Amino acid sequence: MKNLLVILIIILMLGEVKAQNNDNNTLQNGAYNNARINQQGLLNSGETGQIGSMNIVRLNQIGERNTTTDSQLGDYNYSYSIILGNDNGYSVSDNSQFPLFDHLELMQLQQGNNNESFIEIYGVSNNAAQHQTGNGNNSIIGITGTSNSSIEWLNGNNNFSDVTINGINNIANNEQHGNNNHSFIEQFHEDNIAIVSEFQDSHLSLVKQSGRSNLSVIFQDGLGNVSNLRQYNDGNNSNVEQNGFSQYSNILQDGNFNSSIVIQGN
Repeated sequence: MKNLLVILIIILMLGEVKAQNNDNNTLQNGAYNNARINQQGLLNSGETGQIGSMNIVRLNQIGERNTTTDSQLGDYNYSYSIILGNDNGYSVSDNSQFPLFDHLELMQLQQGNNNESFIEIYGVSNNAAQHQTGNGNNSIIGITGTSNSSIEWLNGNNNFSDVTINGINNIANNEQHGNNNHSFIEQFHEDNIAIVSEFQDSHLSLVKQSGRSNLSVIFQDGLGNVSNLRQYNDGNNSNVEQNGFSQYSNILQDGNFNSSIVIQGN
């Protein structure tokens, strides 16, 4: 009986040590807020803040030294994170920083109503950040691999951004300032970079890169512009700039070290 008591005390002590290695600070102000935090591993940190009513945050971190920050201000917002691996949201290399995309830790920030934010990361040393200001925005980031980075910045109403990365050292950043804009970015393999900027309303951009060291840059300003950009294999570069109304571009580069530039306006 004495030995059993000693074993139980040791188990409880180990459980306390494990809990002390992980850190979570949750602040909720309002009614009907719901935060669910589950951290398994060592030295994980999850920060959650909610101001308003009927907000929901769900955070799961399994591994070591992962860092996530959630902040919501408004009503009916929903934030969801799954982090599986080590050192995610923990450190960022300098080459992942671009103008307007200088956030250095995994973070979900929502200001407004009826916004939805989803982040799923599986791997090591990946980074993601989502910023939403307005109403009815939807951000999705899915990352699998090592040392990848993605930031979504949505400012306006009813914007949608979806980023999928699978590989090593890829960067995908998207910013939307306006209403009813849609962006899809898919990157596979290594060292690819995609940057999409949409200003004003009702733009659509699609970027798909597969290979190594490809670069895609899309800038759309005006109303109702569409860009479809695909690059396969290695070392391809594309730059699309569309200004005005109802512009359309379609680029397909399949091979190595191709370059394309499209500038359209009315």
